[in-house]
Amino acid sequence: LEKVKEQANTDPKTFVLTLLEVHNRYSKLVEVHFKNEAGFVQALDKAATVFINKNCITHAEGSNSVSSSKCPDMLARYCDGLLRKSAKNS
Repeated sequence: LEKVKEQANTDPKTFVLTLLEVHNRYSKLVEVHFKNEAGFVQALDKAATVFINKNCITHAEGSNSVSSSKCPDMLARYCDGLLRKSAKNS
């Protein structure tokens, strides 16, 4: 996320696709090397909750408050863009 921080801070698509890329990378690691063992899958889910909601983009500098999280807003904006795009194509 640090690599795309500037762009992802204002572009919901970059934000969501970057999070998916990170999650997919570690999901593949758990699948291949740990054969989707339940404990590792559960640990990945817990870690994903943290890195999705508390990262350099979703929290203001120096803030630990969950209320300052931009994640719900970024996800809503991304979904809105997808829905508007599909409505135009219909």
